[in-house]
Amino acid sequence: MKRKKTVKLSSIATVNLQQNLFERIFRVYHLKFDINSSATANETDFDLIFDKETALWLKSVLLQETKQERVNVEADNVADKQQTGEVSISFGFFEVIRHSVFCLSMGSIVLFFFGLFFTVVSFIEEVTLEQDGDIFISFLFMAIPAVWGIIKRFVDYQGYTFTKCGDNYHLQYGLLTKREYDFNRSRASAVVIKQPFIARMFGYCYGEIVNVGLGDETDSAESPIFCLCVKKEKLYQLLGEILPDYKQEEPIWPMSKKSQFLINPFLVCFFIGLPIGLIIGGGPIWLLLIAPAYVVLALFVRFLKIRTSGIGMQPKYATIVNGAFDKTTYITQYGKIQRMQIADSIITKPLGIAHGNVLVLASLTKSIITLPYMERGCLEKLSEEMLAHENRLRL
Repeated sequence: MKRKKTVKLSSIATVNLQQNLFERIFRVYHLKFDINSSATANETDFDLIFDKETALWLKSVLLQETKQERVNVEADNVADKQQTGEVSISFGFFEVIRHSVFCLSMGSIVLFFFGLFFTVVSFIEEVTLEQDGDIFISFLFMAIPAVWGIIKRFVDYQGYTFTKCGDNYHLQYGLLTKREYDFNRSRASAVVIKQPFIARMFGYCYGEIVNVGLGDETDSAESPIFCLCVKKEKLYQLLGEILPDYKQEEPIWPMSKKSQFLINPFLVCFFIGLPIGLIIGGGPIWLLLIAPAYVVLALFVRFLKIRTSGIGMQPKYATIVNGAFDKTTYITQYGKIQRMQIADSIITKPLGIAHGNVLVLASLTKSIITLPYMERGCLEKLSEEMLAHENRLRL
């Protein structure tokens, strides 16, 4: 069956190249480009295979043509697009290793140290040689998630370079699978500043750009990164040079402390049901400690969320912060928000708090930004700012 697709050059959001290890042997490239549409934001619109020379030539032609189209279509914004020169960022071997270690998930960290603790205690108790081998194998299995996480990120981001020339950006990384992205500043929907648990402990963070066509072909929740793990001050300095529309983080309104009174029905059932089940079933008495321990852990996580989460509103953009052990900061302009939803329930309404989400133009897994539990008036003000920005543009 033959199909034909026709696309306007002005609607192309990104032009990307990808080449895995097998394709390098045959000197071919995947040429991928996406249109600026929410209907197809969760998939790559065009995925074509060419030999190296043709792919590079076609990419340069598309970039040149789309740049000319943008000047014509967005003539009203030409004065706002100041050429700020070229900025190039690259990271060496040890910096990529540091990023890979700092981005380990909380689960893999806990599993690794639990296995390490169990192994050390077992050696202290002078186990037999046969037990020694079993314990070491168990530790290796517990260490696999952490080791795999480090290796995967290193392979993904080795050879990382980010180049900005005026309003155009070029992003390239990958050891085995080489990926190249080219896009325009106007296509960025949001900036995400992430601080995984280890990175947060040492004051490091990294930044992602949310945009249609960047990372749509992968199942990862990550968007392409414009800066690997660096000190927070350094990242915001780079952000000011790369994306001046997304300024430094401002003080935020914290998540409502009233949310600590929200009761999770599952916790109540678990706290009551486990002791009753153990008493009736005749299980070990020490298991009775699991229920209160789990409740205390859940309350501690809630406490960390209250201390971490919140929102901020500036004249042109909003800042949304979520997290407990990890911290994620979203920065998006009001004009990039397509929809905002505020929700409450029979429990939150009497407390005067609500939560919700905002939708920006990106792939499905990256387009929804969750709003933490806030005073409802605060969320209403964010909604009003979004609408007021739209009205100012019309005037």
